[in-house]
Amino acid sequence: MDITRYYAVHSWDVQRVEERPGGGESCLLKNSLGKIKWTIKEENTLVIAASLVTIIGLYINPQTYVDDAVEIIMRDLMHARDEENILILGDLNCRIDKPDNKSKTILALLEEEGYSLVNNKDLVTYVAHN
Repeated sequence: MDITRYYAVHSWDVQRVEERPGGGESCLLKNSLGKIKWTIKEENTLVIAASLVTIIGLYINPQTYVDDAVEIIMRDLMHARDEENILILGDLNCRIDKPDNKSKTILALLEEEGYSLVNNKDLVTYVAHN
């Protein structure tokens, strides 16, 4: 992929005491999405409102409790409440191939808010050596 035709928006990682850095999001955008109107950059979150689409980039740590994950998602949806054409992208760490309580809760929340899941639940997105 030739990334020279894209521009980048970053939310940088955070260095924690005696731990490896964590968090951070990056998004590569094409000029065809239009001018960026505003951005919000937080740890594990990047919200970009462009002329044609608003992108919410999220990373939800696997150990995040479902109530905390719901709070994070709702906060970011509220940032974009006045925008149209919203895409939620990233890694919510919710298994859609074998839904558990966390996955069911988050998917129900997003559906209630009018969002549709476009991932293919049969497509493997993570493979571990074990």
